[in-house]
Amino acid sequence: MSLDFYLEDEDEAGRRRELFHAEITDNLGRMADSAAVYWCLWEPRQQGVRFAGDLIPYLESGLARLRDEPERFRQMDPPHGDYDALVRFVESVLGACREHPWARVNVSA
Repeated sequence: MSLDFYLEDEDEAGRRRELFHAEITDNLGRMADSAAVYWCLWEPRQQGVRFAGDLIPYLESGLARLRDEPERFRQMDPPHGDYDALVRFVESVLGACREHPWARVNVSA
């Protein structure tokens, strides 16, 4: 299983347009939860988040946690996925949220 994370907006005709897409294995959910970014990435709508800009401070904080304690997080490495993959994923999503803060967040897990 995997998580697909999207940022979207609408074109002039009202059709949904994908601005960003990233995918990561669900096996990193425990590590993401420990870094306090699980809800941002896997369940943003359940938390009432609609726009990318709303996620920025939480992703920044979670990324700092991941970078500050790599050995703690590496101990949580699952069989299919790893710490480095989660760091790259959070960096990528954070960059896209900064680039498109008005975009709507959509996920599929």
